[in-house]
Amino acid sequence: MCGRKPKEAVEKAGHQAPKVNTTDPESRMMSTKQRFVQGYNAQAVANAEQVIVAVAVTDEHNDTAQLHPMLATTAASLAAAGISDHPREAAG
Repeated sequence: MCGRKPKEAVEKAGHQAPKVNTTDPESRMMSTKQRFVQGYNAQAVANAEQVIVAVAVTDEHNDTAQLHPMLATTAASLAAAGISDHPREAAG
């Protein structure tokens, strides 16, 4: 992995204590460059033709741990569709 480790939310400027969202308690506070938003972290895998072959939504604010689960989701999705070809490249 390259670069510096992402800051934890409590270390960022403008941090506020988490609030509970009573209408969507599974969502989490996610940080952006400018502010915090209540939401989810969505991932998608698309092929060269820009067809989405796998998706996932998490409540983790950092997506560094999502690569391996998304590779597994992609493999399962392709297998369910009867496609034996597997991805050979990944782009972030």
